[in-house]
Amino acid sequence: MLIFLSLFITSGRIIAGDGLGWDGRGYASLMTEGLDQGSVATRVRPLLPFLTRIPYSLGLDVIQSFQAMNAIYAFILYLFVALILD
Repeated sequence: MLIFLSLFITSGRIIAGDGLGWDGRGYASLMTEGLDQGSVATRVRPLLPFLTRIPYSLGLDVIQSFQAMNAIYAFILYLFVALILD
């Protein structure tokens, strides 16, 4: 988890789409406007934008909400890998 966080802190941010990336605008509209928004490709995967509404409702902006959820997803992945290896 420390490796993930150190890369997160020191790496640059994508500049495409005002920091949202190439598909990010579609995922952001899924999260903020509803699950029927976004492009066809982004509407196929609604679970992550749906879960990202939690930090967004707590006052984080769109990018910060996705960043917080990425940290949570990484922690869960690392936890399960550690449990499997144990």
